[in-house]
Amino acid sequence: MKSALLSTSIPKDPLEKRLITFTSLLILSILVLSALISFLINFAKKNKSDLTTARLHHTSLSLSSVGDLSDGYFGTGVKSQNALQEQPINEDWLAKVKEEIQKQEYEINYQPSVQAYQSPNRANNLRFTYYNDGFSVKPRTTKIPKTWQNIENKRPDEIEYTTIENWEVKLKLLGVKNGKQIIPFEGKEFKAEKNYASIEDKSIKIEYINNEEGMRQNFIVKKKPATNNEKLEIVLHTESTLMTFVSRDAVAFRDEDLQGKMYYKGLKVWDNDGKELMAYFSNKNREEFSIVVNTENAVYPITIDPLSTTANWTAESNQAFARFGYSVSTAGDVNGDGYSDVIVGAIEYDNGQTDEGRVFVFHGSSSGLSGEANWAAEGDQASAYFGWSVSTAGDVNEDGYSDVIIGAYRYDSPETDEGRAYVYHGSASGLSTNANWTAESNQTVARFGYSVSAAGDVNGDGYSDVIVGAYNYSNEESYEGKAFVYHGSASGLSTTANWTVESNQAGANFGISVSTAGDVNGDGYSDVIVGAYYYDNGQTDEGRAYVYHGSSSGLSTTANWTAESNQANAWFGNSVSTAGDVNGDGYSDVIVGAYGYNNGETNEGRVFVYHGSANGLSTTANWTAESNQVIAFFGYSVSTAGDVNGDGYCDVIVGAHYYDNG
Repeated sequence: MKSALLSTSIPKDPLEKRLITFTSLLILSILVLSALISFLINFAKKNKSDLTTARLHHTSLSLSSVGDLSDGYFGTGVKSQNALQEQPINEDWLAKVKEEIQKQEYEINYQPSVQAYQSPNRANNLRFTYYNDGFSVKPRTTKIPKTWQNIENKRPDEIEYTTIENWEVKLKLLGVKNGKQIIPFEGKEFKAEKNYASIEDKSIKIEYINNEEGMRQNFIVKKKPATNNEKLEIVLHTESTLMTFVSRDAVAFRDEDLQGKMYYKGLKVWDNDGKELMAYFSNKNREEFSIVVNTENAVYPITIDPLSTTANWTAESNQAFARFGYSVSTAGDVNGDGYSDVIVGAIEYDNGQTDEGRVFVFHGSSSGLSGEANWAAEGDQASAYFGWSVSTAGDVNEDGYSDVIIGAYRYDSPETDEGRAYVYHGSASGLSTNANWTAESNQTVARFGYSVSAAGDVNGDGYSDVIVGAYNYSNEESYEGKAFVYHGSASGLSTTANWTVESNQAGANFGISVSTAGDVNGDGYSDVIVGAYYYDNGQTDEGRAYVYHGSSSGLSTTANWTAESNQANAWFGNSVSTAGDVNGDGYSDVIVGAYGYNNGETNEGRVFVYHGSANGLSTTANWTAESNQVIAFFGYSVSTAGDVNGDGYCDVIVGAHYYDNG
């Protein structure tokens, strides 16, 4: 009825028509403004802010990102009287309003004019258009300021602009390579929510996350291609008005003057166990390139994701002396949402019992890790130090969800300080509230659980296994130490250890560190590495590291490889880890720390990397590094770092917790 009324009341006199039109526009403007103010009031109430302390003057400024609204003006040229009133400003409320509006600028929405989803990216001056098999990108605007210096303090008429070249890049996912054939991507339902979107088929899921850093495109490969030869290859097709340059670590799109306009780079790849995988770009022809991933011993699904170079997330325990962060690790993907999660230990956390310890898990999402823990568990025993060691356990029951393992090395039950390890299973809702598996040493002061880790799949049955160290275990030799491996199965981990080994030397502290070694000899079975940092063989406390190969029957009963520091008090083996594949030869390598090593500087520390081969690890170190600083304790902690620069080779990370620099 209103539409009919308006259509019949429009006068034929031009002047009267203009007056009515002006009046209608004014009324419409008032209605829009009223709706906006109502939104802001509701937003303020939701955030428990006092709306009465905010001026309409600042409300208009908060909208400057969606319109050219000058200081104190609404755009009509009429100064708001409220803007002239001097009232106190609630800066927290104002900041929240501005942040909410700015976030909306990065949302992915359907645009009927192009019959596709689009998202602007103001920070990078890009506009993305999404299709079922990829996306296109072009400049959001070709008119940009000549300089960004002090631009926030300039009026619109004071800003000088320049015009940039218009260009466009289209990237299309052709599919996953299966032998010589390509399994085409056949995703059909594009889903979008705020700044996140996704589309998937039976083989692969594509995710898009649009924010101030740019637009991230992630690939989650759900299952291994039938004829995959330990190399996963995703093939993409490109169309562009620019020239395409493909290197191992990036794809650059450049103009005729070779100026880079857009980059596709920063690969970070991991499997369902949280293991970093080597990945690189490969040029196929002028219109195609691929992402190649070394999937040797990898557990699907595999996630291909850009590398973030800044700290996007922090968390605290909010309790004095909790020692939150004493242990940290990837948790894998405990709730199966396609995002990796993290686990953090706070060994002296108190909640009813002094120093019982607590462990926190934070879930990943399209916007990063959650701000608050999604799961927590405690030791429920004074001085148990629950969380002394934490790690992903892989997927011990092969249900598609990652599990975690936690050590409480001073747990009593009933033997004093015998230690205990706990495994919690993942599910669609996250980790179980109660431990699905526990194990103890049943020996006083054995300190079982001082070290814990995923062992990989040591017997090739498709289930992840775990390894636990008890460095003070005694069996004929006092404090010789012992390592325990438990096999996974459809029902979870075995109740008794499937494999144990001791050092057979008093005071060696075998098991002070344990880890998967990857597959050092390329036989398809995961291997493990164990450290004994007080081992003596010619030199007191020189330390030793041991590697045991996997097989269809499990781990070997005697070490297939050992190495020592050959220096007294070097404490070689205090830390051990897989190094990934640092030289790209298809064999896993290992890294060992000796934080007491001396070479010119007392206790400067040294780390050693040994390369894998068909025959196993090299007998001498292929690479070493030192801190060159007295008592730096370089090598106190070591780990694979994945491939941080996207060159196709795994990198390593080393800790030196006493290093001084200023």
